[in-house]
Amino acid sequence: GFFFRPEVGDEVLLGFLDDDPRCPVVLGMLHSSALPPHLSPTSANPKKGYQSREGIQLLFDDEKKSVSLITPGGNSLVLSDDDQGITLKDQNGNKIVLGPDGIVIESSKALGLKSGTEGSLEGGTSLDMKAGTALTCEGSASTDIKSGGVIKVAGSAVQLG
Repeated sequence: GFFFRPEVGDEVLLGFLDDDPRCPVVLGMLHSSALPPHLSPTSANPKKGYQSREGIQLLFDDEKKSVSLITPGGNSLVLSDDDQGITLKDQNGNKIVLGPDGIVIESSKALGLKSGTEGSLEGGTSLDMKAGTALTCEGSASTDIKSGGVIKVAGSAVQLG
């Protein structure tokens, strides 16, 4: 089923039960020059959608084979077969992309990962960590650095112990 009540001021098409004007039934909502649709009509008609009174949008695009959920504040979730993935964006400039090349998480400010018990980072062939200014690895009880090959330590000054 599908149920959306018209908003006050919407233009609607009415029918009447048993042709009785005391029993109106809303058959549908209409668009006009005063209340234009939020999607521009085209002959191909690939886009379908719903927009709430406050501007929240649910859009279906048959050309891009995508579904989008968009808030007026700039948050969005897009599921796209054309892009082969899912994109989640927020109004603060943060973004998560799940695509054919993997998962990319972008933060406009800080990014934190926290686990209640254990955590791990593992790369199938390699794992790179890089910081623009400082990189700290700390274990409150112990820290192990192991390699099956050569360990290289380089810097303008190296301090051990």
